[in-house]
Amino acid sequence: MENLVKIGLALALGGVLGLEREFHGRAAGLRTHIMVCLGATLITIASLDLYRYHQNLTSQAVLRIDLGRLVAGIVTGIGFLGAGVIFRSGNVVRGLTTAACVWFTAGVGIAIGIGSYLLAVEAAVLALVVLFLLRKFEDVIRQDRYAALRVTAERRESLLGEVKETCESMGFSVKRHQLVDDLERGEMKVELELKFKREELIGRDLVRNLSKLKGVKRVEWG
Repeated sequence: MENLVKIGLALALGGVLGLEREFHGRAAGLRTHIMVCLGATLITIASLDLYRYHQNLTSQAVLRIDLGRLVAGIVTGIGFLGAGVIFRSGNVVRGLTTAACVWFTAGVGIAIGIGSYLLAVEAAVLALVVLFLLRKFEDVIRQDRYAALRVTAERRESLLGEVKETCESMGFSVKRHQLVDDLERGEMKVELELKFKREELIGRDLVRNLSKLKGVKRVEWG
């Protein structure tokens, strides 16, 4: 009967956490979180049962049961699953919160499996507070953003200064720059790492302004 309670609680808490991800259109949504929580709970229950069956083993026995390793195996396995939902598109990395949520859901399943019901419920509630409420503050915080800029132009000494001046005049901060001089082609390539705030995400305008500089052949952003 107790195991049924654990399975039911894992289904409920995994479902609630998965719904939040489902609402935001993430690939790892309702079903994924339920299965992760159920799986972690089931493995933990099986680990406890295995320990009870062999609890009379002495330190001299060939077979030894280490519950810590079994739980660590769950965490490691979920790490591979979480990595599968992280992807990068240009300069934007997506899926980090979903991966963390999947990993956290496995922790909730482990807590349920060992019988720490109150801990599992409290942790799930706090996670929902973080996922729902703190999301609203992200738009208020002016976060730093970074991007790579590459400008290819005809060779001239003032090119680097003009590119940096254009970037800084539009609110970008130049964190790093590199100048590559191609004597054979008669070209210079300027590579910069730019820092900017979310409100200053005007890459297209920057590319357009840099393209107007004398001798510029190509501008690449991102």
